[in-house]
Amino acid sequence: MNLSSTDFLLELIEHTLDSNRDEGLALWSDTFDQFFAGWDISNCRRLLRVIKQSGLSSNTENDAQVIGLSAQGMLEIQLGHSSEAIDCYKKALVYLQNTRNGKETEAWLCSNLGNIYYLSGHFKDATKSYSRSVELYREAGDEKGMALALSNQGSVFRDSGELERAIECYQQALTWQQAHGEDEYSAIILTNLGSVLQLREAWGEAEAAYRQALELFTRLGNLHYQAQVLGNLGTLFLEINQLDAALDFFSRDLEVNQKVGDLLSQSQTLNNLAIVYRRKQSVDQARRCYEGSLEIKREIGDQQGELATLGLVSRIVSGRELFAPFMANFCK
Repeated sequence: MNLSSTDFLLELIEHTLDSNRDEGLALWSDTFDQFFAGWDISNCRRLLRVIKQSGLSSNTENDAQVIGLSAQGMLEIQLGHSSEAIDCYKKALVYLQNTRNGKETEAWLCSNLGNIYYLSGHFKDATKSYSRSVELYREAGDEKGMALALSNQGSVFRDSGELERAIECYQQALTWQQAHGEDEYSAIILTNLGSVLQLREAWGEAEAAYRQALELFTRLGNLHYQAQVLGNLGTLFLEINQLDAALDFFSRDLEVNQKVGDLLSQSQTLNNLAIVYRRKQSVDQARRCYEGSLEIKREIGDQQGELATLGLVSRIVSGRELFAPFMANFCK
């Protein structure tokens, strides 16, 4: 029977693990990352079996245990198995105590564990994990890692309603991130900061944060995030009833989403535009926006959204009042 290229690769990894421990672990990790990035779940599982069946997975080989468990944790996250992922990372942190790995590895594990807690709604545990990650990155002198953990911690505080603490985390994260140059992640932090300032009704500060983010995303050529920030700016001006400004930003948001072909976001933005036109007493234009949104929802098979939009159209036809803004998504 002819072996596939993947079979040969797995055999090579097994041989390298037997002959040179460190090279084998490095090759295993690189290969797992490639399979993981390509959503190749079957071969990710095969790789996990390789490391579990090798002599390196014994209790005395803690480095291999950490690598295998953290990889398995990543796979469980991608499969939506949060409890299993949490268990993997907790075990990896125990094995890490007896390895040659430094604080940055522990910081990375704590940050990933915090992500799982956050996504599963366990905010207290997420805060604890992120705080530990920040502390370890600080001790290791990794400022970019510290910025990432601080930003994630800010998102926990934002979603749990602790807005002042969220603002503090985002501002600290931005300071550390910008120390290494303004990049896409700086713009994401600025967008998150703007979202909290908007929730706090600090309109001018929120606008400034969004505009800085938009400038960065435009310079970097990231159309997807440009559209998100344009939508956030439109929502901000809609909240303070500056309708012409809201109309301008939502129109630009729609234009960018049309360029990237994001149908769901186009539908959402058309609904936002309809609200602006409704408030401006431009009923025909509002109806056209809702009808455009309805057409997209039918195209993508969003039956629930189709039903909701039909209700909005019927309200316009019947002359009933409606003001229910569709908020743009914030970067996370």
